[in-house]
Amino acid sequence: MKIEDAVQFTELLSNAELYEEVHHKEAEGGPTHHVYDLGMAEGFSMHIISESLYQMAKLAGKPNLRR
Repeated sequence: MKIEDAVQFTELLSNAELYEEVHHKEAEGGPTHHVYDLGMAEGFSMHIISESLYQMAKLAGKPNLRR
């Protein structure tokens, strides 16, 4: 991905909202629905890599995890 596209993607992602349906027992009122800012979710990370590293990794392709 070009750096310009990655920056634009990151900016768009920073405006993302998360929809979540939380299931509750019927006696407790049934499911509730929530929409909230995603922000930088815990466990989410993004890294910018150099063009040369990208090209090398692209040549390597998908890893074969069978051993």
